[in-house]
Amino acid sequence: MKLIDKLIQAPSQVTLRPNGITALLFAPTASGKTTATAQFTTEEAARILRLTIGEGSSTIINRHLVFTNEIDNHIVVSVKPKTPYVSLSEFIHLVTSRMAGKISSYHKKLHTMDISDLESEVKKDLQIVFTNTINTKAQYSLASEEQRLIAVRLLCRPLATFLKTYGFEIFNHASNSLDANEAKKSSKKLKEAIDDKMLSFIESDPQVQDVLSQVYLQLNESLDQYFHSFFAKSDLSFDGYYFYIIDVNTPSLHKDFILAFFSNNNIQQGKKLSVEVLCDEIVIHLPMSKPVREAIEADKINHPVRSVYENLNGYYNFTLIDTQGLYHSSADENTEQERLENMLYRARYDALICLTPMHGNPNGTKFEIQLSQELTKFKKGAPVLLLCNKADEYADNLQKEKHSLNSIDDLFGDGPVKNSKDIQVEVLERAEQQTLSIKEALNQRKQGNAYVLPAMFKEPVSMQDKQSLTPLFGVDAVVKKIINVISENQGNAENFIKFRLSNNLSWTKQPSDVNTEKVFQCLRNVWEEAETKKQVIDPAVQNIAHNQGRRPQGNGFNALVRRLKIGEGWDSNIDRNYYKHFDSFHVRYPANLANLISASFIARLTESAVDYNGVFETEEDKKRFVTTVIQQLVSEDFAADVLYYQILSNLMKTAYTRQSIFDGLLAESLKLFHIDQTQFDMYAKFITNVEQEVPSEVEHVNMLVTALQRQMETALSLVFNKYTYLA
Repeated sequence: MKLIDKLIQAPSQVTLRPNGITALLFAPTASGKTTATAQFTTEEAARILRLTIGEGSSTIINRHLVFTNEIDNHIVVSVKPKTPYVSLSEFIHLVTSRMAGKISSYHKKLHTMDISDLESEVKKDLQIVFTNTINTKAQYSLASEEQRLIAVRLLCRPLATFLKTYGFEIFNHASNSLDANEAKKSSKKLKEAIDDKMLSFIESDPQVQDVLSQVYLQLNESLDQYFHSFFAKSDLSFDGYYFYIIDVNTPSLHKDFILAFFSNNNIQQGKKLSVEVLCDEIVIHLPMSKPVREAIEADKINHPVRSVYENLNGYYNFTLIDTQGLYHSSADENTEQERLENMLYRARYDALICLTPMHGNPNGTKFEIQLSQELTKFKKGAPVLLLCNKADEYADNLQKEKHSLNSIDDLFGDGPVKNSKDIQVEVLERAEQQTLSIKEALNQRKQGNAYVLPAMFKEPVSMQDKQSLTPLFGVDAVVKKIINVISENQGNAENFIKFRLSNNLSWTKQPSDVNTEKVFQCLRNVWEEAETKKQVIDPAVQNIAHNQGRRPQGNGFNALVRRLKIGEGWDSNIDRNYYKHFDSFHVRYPANLANLISASFIARLTESAVDYNGVFETEEDKKRFVTTVIQQLVSEDFAADVLYYQILSNLMKTAYTRQSIFDGLLAESLKLFHIDQTQFDMYAKFITNVEQEVPSEVEHVNMLVTALQRQMETALSLVFNKYTYLA
C-alpha cells in the first residue's frame, strides 16, 4: 500500500519522519538551492516548489524534502508547529522595543504629556510592530486583521498610562546604573538598560501584565487558528506531524494552501508570509523524478540484496535537507559561524551538497573562505559534493566576452575562435578553481571525498554550448553522479541486517513497538545506579547551583536557547567592566543529561523495552541491530527533547523576561535531577492508568520517559528502514 492510501485510511499509524539516505544542501543566500531541489521531483510538483523562489533567501525554516516513488501525483506537506508560536518574552520585547526610544527622548516631559497624545504615539508604534516586514520576525502578520486591531486597541491606553506614570523613573533608574559617559541618549548601553528596567517595572505592575498576557494569548490563539485552517487537527501522523495532501494534477483545488505555504516570503514586495514561519519542523514528500528513479534503478544492479535508497517496504527514498541560506538574517559573523557548525556537525546526513554558483554569487568569496576554514576540522567521512551550479550563466557570460573579443579580432583579421571543446574545458577549470580552497581543506583532514560537479539547470543561450555542455553538466548527468557517489560511499549493501516479519502482519503495525512501561522500568533501574549519580546527577546539580542567581545578558541568553534546541549548553563569558549589571554563566548540565544515554543503556532499552513484530534471522543480525541503534540514537537529541521541547518551551509561554526564563529553566532542571524513589513509585501506579492526567508530582519522570520513548522510536525507524533487509 502506498503512502497516500495509508494517510487516508489510518494516518495515526503512518510515520512521516525521513528515515533513509539524506544529503544536506547548504549555500549562501540566493544561491539557487530551491532551483536545485526542484530537479529531483516531477515537473508537476516542481512547478509548486518553484513558487518559493525569491530574490533572496526564501527558506526560513530548514525543510526535509523526501523524493520517493511511493507517491506519484501528490505532495505531502508535513509539519510540527512551534510551541509556542511566539514566546511571551519575545512578544513583550516586540511591544515595548519602541517604547524605550520614547523614554530616552521624552523622559523629562512624559509625565506632563496629554494621555491622548501618548496614546496616539503608542498606537503608531504598535501598528508598526504588527505589520513587520522582516520575514523572520513577522509572525503576527498571519494573525487576523481584526485580532491585530483588537490588540492595538487593548494595549494603547495601558501602555500610554504606563509610560506617563513610570517613564521618567525608568529613565533615571537606567541612567543612574551606568557611568556618566555611558548614559548618553544615543548610547546603546542606555537603551539596553532602559529595556531591562522597563521589563522589571512591568513585572511589578499587575494591570499591565494582565493586559499583555490577555493580548498575547489572543494573538497566539489567532495564529493557532490560522495554522489549523491549513493543517486539520485530525490529520496527525504516528510521529506527531500534521499533514496536508496536494494533488499536483489539480492544483487549483489546493490554491489557498499552496499560496499560503509555498511563498517566497518577500513580504517587503507585497508577498504573503508563508505559514512555515509557524513551524518548527517541515518534511515534504514529493514524487521522485524519472532521472532520479532511473539512476537508482541502474545503481541497484550493483546491489542485489537491496539498494541503499530502498526502505523496508521496497520503495525508493532520497532526502535533501534544504537549509536557510547563510547570511540571510544576520550580519553577525559569529552567529553565521555557529549556524554553519550546527549544519556540518549536528545534522544527520550521509552526504554534503554545497552549492557554489559559477555566476552571480555576491557572497561566494566570503562563503568559500568560511567553509574552507571550517572544513579543516571536518571529522565525518561523508562525501562532499561541490555543486557548481549556474554553469549555463557562466557559459553565456563567456559567449558575451568571446563575441566582444571576436568583434575586435574580426576588425583586424586575427585572433582564435573558440570551439565547443574549449567551453567544456573552461567550465571545468573554473569549477575546479573556485572550489580549490575547499578541497584543500578536506585533504588536510583526509576526511570525506570531494567531488566537483559543474551543473546547469537551465539551457545556455548558445545551441553549440547546449550540445557541448548538456551531456556533462545537464540535470540527468548531475543527478546520476550524485546518486552514484552517495551509494558508493555507503559501503557494502550486502551487510544489511536480516529481519523476518511475523506472518499476516498488518501494514498498520510497525516492525517494532516501544513499550512505555518497560522504558520506565529501564529508566528507574539505571537512575538508581551509582554510575548515574556520578556521571549524571551530581555534576548536573552542582552546575545548576553554580548558575542560580546569575543575570544573563541578552546575547549569551539567546545563544543558550539556540544551543538547548540541539541538546547542548553554553558558556557566556562577559566583560564585567562593560556589562556591569549582568553575569557570566556556564550552563553545562545538558551534557550530563546526555550522559544518561550510554551505549549500555541504549542496548538495555533495545533488548528489554522493545516488542518486535518478527524475528532476526540470526543472533549475529540481532547483535548488529543493537549496535546500529546505539550508533543512531543521538544523546544530545534526548537532552534537547527534555530541556528545550518540554521545559524551556513551557516557560516561554508564561515568563515575561529572559531572567525569569533563565531562573525557571534552572529551577525545573533541578527538580529533574532530584527525582526520588517516592516519585518513581507514584509514576509506576500512574503508568498503568494512562487515561488520567500526569500528576504534577511525577511530571519530571514523565518528561524523561516521554523523551526516551520518542528517541527510541526515531532510532528504530531509521535502523529498520535504512539498515535492515526483510528476509
